[in-house]
Amino acid sequence: MKMKKIALHTHLDGSLDQALAAEIAGHDVSQEMIGHGSDSLADYLSKFSYTN
Repeated sequence: MKMKKIALHTHLDGSLDQALAAEIAGHDVSQEMIGHGSDSLADYLSKFSYTN
């Protein structure tokens, strides 16, 4: 049996266009996007850090 592939887990960051996010939110979201102000991949990934 062949089954269709589906996304079981999707992060919105990187998969939601900024223009669409702004349309849904009803305001400019450019300053709220997690990648805003990142100077490097390491900097961008550090925003996903968790603290205990």
